[in-house]
Amino acid sequence: MGKRNETKARMLAATARLLLTQGFNGTGMKQIVTESGTPWGSLYFHFPGGKEQLAAEAIRVAGERTAEAIRGFLASPGDVAAAIEAYAESAGTTLRATGFTEGCPVATVALEAAAISEPIRSACDDAFSAWWSLLAEGLRAAGAEPPGADELAMLVLSAIEGALIISRARKDTTALEAVVRRLVPLVRAACTGERT
Repeated sequence: MGKRNETKARMLAATARLLLTQGFNGTGMKQIVTESGTPWGSLYFHFPGGKEQLAAEAIRVAGERTAEAIRGFLASPGDVAAAIEAYAESAGTTLRATGFTEGCPVATVALEAAAISEPIRSACDDAFSAWWSLLAEGLRAAGAEPPGADELAMLVLSAIEGALIISRARKDTTALEAVVRRLVPLVRAACTGERT
């Protein structure tokens, strides 16, 4: 990786971390430069669209990182319900370990800025759509029938995302744990054709 690409990558990584904990409005350009340890002039060289472009690209990076984690859980031995449970447990562990400051890397910004910025809305939509698609593929591969697999994948994603937000607000993972307890039997039934 060349020096220019390394500088850009550091800026994106710092922005993704800051957006995760502080949101879009709470993250300043000066703070991004300081946190990334990069020169101020590099910011507008790499991101001529300013903070909005930088945030949208950072969301795409964070979204792909989460997609990789989902792929990893789905590729693990065991059924898809166990993979979903493991993913949610991992998210809960992260919440607790960070004092409930780090939940979903996209939700914080989506709630705050998607309505006012088309590039940010689009980046958030792309991330959520990629995760939904991965879950739907995993469910179909495990035996869930389409279009039910697509709907179940959206239910799983929405329930976990909502539970992460509630868990951050409550500083307690009870909501996430309750959601997983209800989702796992639904997912297993959908993949085996059993009635719940």
